[in-house]
Amino acid sequence: MAKKLKVLNLSKCKKLVVAPDFSHFVHLERLIISKCKSLVEIHPSIGKLKMLIILNLKHCKELRRLPEGIADLGNLKQFLLDESGVLKFPDWGTSRPSGSIQSLTKLDCRGAQIVELCRFIGVLKSLEVLRLTHCKSLTRLPDEIGELTSLTVLNVSHSSVEELPKSIGCLTNLKILQASFTSIKKLPATIRKLTNLEELHCFSTPLEGKLPPGLKKLKSLKTLRCTETSISSVPRLPSNLTTLEISSKCLQVIPDLRELSDLKLLDLNIDTSEPELSDTTGPSWMGMLQKLETLTFSMPHVVALFPDIGGLPLLKIVVLSNCKNLRDIPRLPSCIKTLDIQGCPSLISMPDLENMKSMTTLKIEGCSVEEVRGSEQLESLTDLRITMCHSLRRIPDLSGLTKLKELTLSSCSKLVRLQGRTDSLRTLLVMNCPSLTRLPDLRQFPALKNLVVYKCPKIRDIKEFAELKTSVNVHFPPRKGNENEFEGNIVR
Repeated sequence: MAKKLKVLNLSKCKKLVVAPDFSHFVHLERLIISKCKSLVEIHPSIGKLKMLIILNLKHCKELRRLPEGIADLGNLKQFLLDESGVLKFPDWGTSRPSGSIQSLTKLDCRGAQIVELCRFIGVLKSLEVLRLTHCKSLTRLPDEIGELTSLTVLNVSHSSVEELPKSIGCLTNLKILQASFTSIKKLPATIRKLTNLEELHCFSTPLEGKLPPGLKKLKSLKTLRCTETSISSVPRLPSNLTTLEISSKCLQVIPDLRELSDLKLLDLNIDTSEPELSDTTGPSWMGMLQKLETLTFSMPHVVALFPDIGGLPLLKIVVLSNCKNLRDIPRLPSCIKTLDIQGCPSLISMPDLENMKSMTTLKIEGCSVEEVRGSEQLESLTDLRITMCHSLRRIPDLSGLTKLKELTLSSCSKLVRLQGRTDSLRTLLVMNCPSLTRLPDLRQFPALKNLVVYKCPKIRDIKEFAELKTSVNVHFPPRKGNENEFEGNIVR
């Protein structure tokens, strides 16, 4: 019976210390020994499992060493070591029998205690996916990694890797390179040789200086993410990019992206003290990005946005963040669905939003606008949030917002009134609005489910509670001596 067995699952055997003798399981194709918290040893007979395709040792945290016989598993395709205690791999060198472990296509070591990759890793000629994420003890990759000529995915994110070897340029089949949240300070110049690379992720790394000048040669590159870095300049980039995220406190000039005609998502965050970037009106090339769908823009020195933004026919999402000197926003394209403006204290006026018939989300935080013109015409709006806008005196009449489901008003010190009705509103949050004297008649909100009124001293009571016909979750902290104020669940 044992000789015919193809799948053996020993998962969660909490008292298993040594894996059993596998000599009789010669036809085994899948061996799962995961989450065995006491396991410290794999029986050396595992090397006799010549038919084994998948070996799963995930979450065996006490397992430190692997038997040499694993290198003899000639049919092994997937080797899974996630969250294991394994420190290093056995000898996979040329001294092993011909064909040993060379069929391996996936090696997954996420969160393992791996200290180093042996220099014999280059024998894994069929390896396509190598994941070393969250390997906190791993500080370097061997030069032999460049011999993995079939590799398509290399992920070292959240590890302690300090540099990528120059030999990485030999990985001509590599499509995805993920090196985010590492200690890498510089990308090797040989990265320009990765002609099949489609995605390069290096966000939240200490990258500094200039990005490699040969990036434009990466004709297959679609996604480039270099955020929260210290890079000083961006070279010319391949025109086929569709996603670009750049963030740095050390950029000396605004990158020229006019050639990126296929760009769909752009996240540009330049928080720098360089004088040549001050008092700017933003990049003039923005209007050339005719395929742009999502724009996230943060530049403290910008005083006015590029007027050509109104001519971007596919723009759906606009996020303006930390543009501290921004005073004006030009007319926006009518196709926008989400507009999120935050941390722009110099922004006094908003563009007229009357033509934004498709907008579903509008968020304004930390701005000095007095009103939001045309917002009463936002017939598709479902979420409206206005916070820390101390100059705001009025918001739109809710009667025109026929699809509004959530309304949040917080820390708007000059806001005096809230008016209108809508059948769709489910959540109303009003906080820290000291000038607000009264809410609309709650009976005009038949779908209302959640109501929060906090630190609004001029709102004395809400008499309509007695006539509500639905269940409403209420947070309305009472003041001493006022029994007409509520907190709790009003059920009808």
